[in-house]
Amino acid sequence: MLGWRRERERLLFQEWRGDQPGGKEGGRLPTTDRARFEKMDEKERLEEVYKFEKPFPEVNVTPQVRQEGFEAFVTTDDHLMHLTGIAKDQNGTKYYITKNSWGTERNTFGGYLNMSDSFVRAKTIYIMVHKDAIPKAIKSKLGI
Repeated sequence: MLGWRRERERLLFQEWRGDQPGGKEGGRLPTTDRARFEKMDEKERLEEVYKFEKPFPEVNVTPQVRQEGFEAFVTTDDHLMHLTGIAKDQNGTKYYITKNSWGTERNTFGGYLNMSDSFVRAKTIYIMVHKDAIPKAIKSKLGI
């Protein structure tokens, strides 16, 4: 599912930038997931969302990609999440085990989800850490 989400986000971002192949029709790009999903009924959409075929390659997140996402309101600064651990998939892709602030009833994992390293790099606006997690050398430079 994480691979599908990354691919979907990549396609939506391309749609926003206007570089998706296929040309525009009525202000929409007919080859995007949105156009495809609008033709499906609810059952078909849910099956597609929860289908997992394979992990997809990670997006290379650059400062330009981050800025474009922020300016397009694909990335916003209105949500907090708590990174609680690290996991890797069968390809060695790093994921952060994340506690979502929406509560424990939002999914079958008690509110936890895995977010890829590139997703976190693309979406993180601010970070906050407890002072005990800061290395001593950095603490002394900060006067903590």
